[in-house]
Amino acid sequence: MSSFVHAYFPQRPKPPGKPNFPVKYALHLNEMPQPIPEEVRREIAHRVETIPFNKYPEPFGQSLIEPMARWYQCDPRQIMVAPGSSAFIRLLLAYFGLNRKGKILIARPSFTYYEQYCQAFRIPFEPWELDEKFDYVPSALDSLPEFSVVFLTTPNNPTGNTIPLDVMRRLLTQHRNSLFVVDEAYAEFVGQIMLPLLAEHDNLVLLRTFSKAFCAAGVRCGVLFAQEPIIQALMRLQTPWQITPFTIEATKVILEFAKNTRWFQEQVEAVIKERDQLFEKLVRLKSPVYTFFPSQANFLLIRSKNREAHQSLLASCAILGILIKDLSGEPRLANHVRVTIGTADANEQFYRALKRANEDQL
Repeated sequence: MSSFVHAYFPQRPKPPGKPNFPVKYALHLNEMPQPIPEEVRREIAHRVETIPFNKYPEPFGQSLIEPMARWYQCDPRQIMVAPGSSAFIRLLLAYFGLNRKGKILIARPSFTYYEQYCQAFRIPFEPWELDEKFDYVPSALDSLPEFSVVFLTTPNNPTGNTIPLDVMRRLLTQHRNSLFVVDEAYAEFVGQIMLPLLAEHDNLVLLRTFSKAFCAAGVRCGVLFAQEPIIQALMRLQTPWQITPFTIEATKVILEFAKNTRWFQEQVEAVIKERDQLFEKLVRLKSPVYTFFPSQANFLLIRSKNREAHQSLLASCAILGILIKDLSGEPRLANHVRVTIGTADANEQFYRALKRANEDQL
């Protein structure tokens, strides 16, 4: 069997194992620092009690569509739901990879899952390289063939920057016969959103998730927005029972609570405040060793000047029980780390860890 496995699954570097230190502060997965409120948890539990688990869930999570449309203030015919936005990423990459008529382009660096999925399933793609400051370079798409599919994220993970709305509008107009898939997993942390562009452009697909600003990574709910013809086409590619009854009911409760309270806005505002305060403190260090990138998401990207400084930062974090994301194995991200914005205490501990690493390198 091992020869069979090796024939189909070429050996690759093993993913990082469990950290070899006790983790007090998990700042590596871009989760929200606070859980959903207890009253929301109780209401979810109450609704789950009545679910007939011997029955298939409702097809395509249809009862979620109207609440979603009200929350996002869009046409319900422009919405699909899935168990996490990653399900849509798989669906889109697989379909367009198998039925390619132009090119598949993926912004680099970006969310690693895009390239990893293409590599695992032998989907040909080309990187859309960001510049040295990790800004998007629209002119790099000037020769984009018709019927291509371009994947990008804004705010971008892990760089935290955005593509301006006017630039996106220009690309959509310039390449009318190509599709742009814009992953807006962190849209709630920035004032700019792409949803208004849907009314103008039929070559745009937007992805959102409940895993970030809604404090609901464990609920597994993602949303796709597009004009109705694309929605109808993609519906034919989905199996109807992907969305579990738990996801359906939990998402409804969260949306109801967010609509009737200021909880959602307060969570987002708290993270933005903590992010900006931490970034300002780091910049004030005037470190010759570490470079801090401004972010419009719920994380910060940090570059070390060399491998020694990178390892020093990881070690300093480990001493305080802080787990951050080491991005060194990703294209163009050698000696980079990404740190999620956590609680005030967690952010202070990370600042202490980086300050100590900085002092050790001077």
